[in-house]
Amino acid sequence: MAKGGPKPKRNKGLQKAKAQVPEKTHIPPPLGIAIKTNQSVVQRVTFAGPIPPPELLAKYNDVIPNAAERILAMAEKQENHRQYLGKSVVDSDIQQSKRGLVAGSLLSALVISGGIYLLANGHSVSGFVAILAPLAGLAGVFVYGQEHRKRERLERSKTRGEQPRH
Repeated sequence: MAKGGPKPKRNKGLQKAKAQVPEKTHIPPPLGIAIKTNQSVVQRVTFAGPIPPPELLAKYNDVIPNAAERILAMAEKQENHRQYLGKSVVDSDIQQSKRGLVAGSLLSALVISGGIYLLANGHSVSGFVAILAPLAGLAGVFVYGQEHRKRERLERSKTRGEQPRH
């Protein structure tokens, strides 16, 4: 026996099968035919907003003269329009708030005047109710408005990451 221990048994049938399998050989292409390989590279570029990155903006000028200026002018026009709409909404809200305040004041003054009239003509309970009801309503609207503004300030400070002020 050899130094390394017993020799492993060999399966003669397996050796014959291996010997019968032909090796893969490289077959060259027929003469006169060239093999071409194509390789494609796909690149995806994205950006957010109306203005493309400077490199891409410069390429627009190569295709259309003054394209970069036109794109910037379009973005400025869109921004002006957006600001105009925002200002219009704010102005409209202010006007609506003023109208509501005037209407509420007139209605309250009318009801209180009616209460004073009732008191002057001997209807004391009805007169007091007519006076106190609008005053209680106005106080409720004031308190509600204060609380609503306080909650809005807290929400804004949370979204900005600021410490809330009380």
